[in-house]
Order: sequence, then C-alpha cells, then structure tokens
Amino acid sequence: MTQASTNSTFKNQALANATGVSSTAKQEITVEFLAADPADKATNFPRIWVNTTTGALKYTVDGSTVKTATVT
Repeated sequence: MTQASTNSTFKNQALANATGVSSTAKQEITVEFLAADPADKATNFPRIWVNTTTGALKYTVDGSTVKTATVT
C-alpha cells in the first residue's frame, strides 16, 4: 500500500519554535529533552520539555507558571 503524500500538509518555513513567541495561538513548538528543568524559561517561552532525570513532561506558556503533565 502506498503512503499518502505529505506535500499538501507540510508547512514550509513553519518549523517548530523553541525560542519563544509573542503569542501561543497556532504555534508549533519542539519538545526538548533536558536533564534538568531549563533555567531560562522566564525569558524563553512558550516551552515544553521532558525532564529526563524525573521523566516528567512539563510546559509553560507564560514563563512563570510551569505545569506538569501526569498520567493517571
């Protein structure tokens, strides 16, 4: 079976953003894999990361409030 082409859905020049933007609406960001929570999250947001030491998935949209995704 042939795989469908992704040419119609690929967003050229719209690669994931890990440096922060002024608005979180319709932004794609890269999940980072870090040994510890980032120290510069207050100046670089929105941001999403996996703390590889604890295994926790965390994110912030405003640089100050950090949320942790949990599995129940």
